[in-house]
Amino acid sequence: MNAILLCWNPSKWNEWDYNSIAREVREDGPHPFDWSIANHRTGIVPGTEAWLFKQGGPDASRRGILGHATVVSVPVEDTDPKDPTKRSNFVDIRFNWLLPEADLIDVPTLESTVPGVPWRRIYRSGTRIDPAQLPTLRALWAKHAQPTADYEDEDQEVPGTYPEGASRMVQVNRFERSRDARKACIALHGTACQVCGMDFKMLYGRIGADYIQVHHVVPISQIGADYQVDPTTDLVPLCANCHVMAHRRKPNPYTVAELKKRLTRNS
Repeated sequence: MNAILLCWNPSKWNEWDYNSIAREVREDGPHPFDWSIANHRTGIVPGTEAWLFKQGGPDASRRGILGHATVVSVPVEDTDPKDPTKRSNFVDIRFNWLLPEADLIDVPTLESTVPGVPWRRIYRSGTRIDPAQLPTLRALWAKHAQPTADYEDEDQEVPGTYPEGASRMVQVNRFERSRDARKACIALHGTACQVCGMDFKMLYGRIGADYIQVHHVVPISQIGADYQVDPTTDLVPLCANCHVMAHRRKPNPYTVAELKKRLTRNS
């Protein structure tokens, strides 16, 4: 599996509001971008993993990994944005997770956890990451990135946790992870648990208003990349207890009907 670094040095280029884009990615899904990869071309193809690496300044604690992206095009040569007399290769990418800038995984942490990458000698975008280092890097990324997610389905993972193409990584269609899907499900089915009938507002008053977890009838791990989630049939509101019980059976969760039977039998 190919994986590269995308370098960003704010002191040399900062024509974006990084934190706004990062928040948009975390809340609404992938954000398209084009990125210079200098003179690199070999092995960079659609599907290549890319990690955003912040550079600049002598303080290693302010440099490190900020995000994860996927390359979605072959490299194309064009004018270098920093020097119009030079040429550079560009790729289209899709940022699929970006940390708040203050939460970057800094160089000292990277060096101690993923020592096989020369983190202090990364100078240009397109630099390849040794595939042998990727499992450790992904584990570190999961530790830092997962707390920034607000996913309520235990099958959902922050992009970059698993290799591109893994069954749990649904990159093309992100509707099932979006707030729109949750809103559509609740608009159709309401906020009461479809198994036990629990309504958080009735139990807890104002603080429970509009709260319910949304369960995927078909686990994300079994959904193909081109599958379009239908909130009418594919999503269902469940309370936390019933949601956990549904996932007690793997790989196929208990259905609402099955859980209702068990609840009735044991009441």
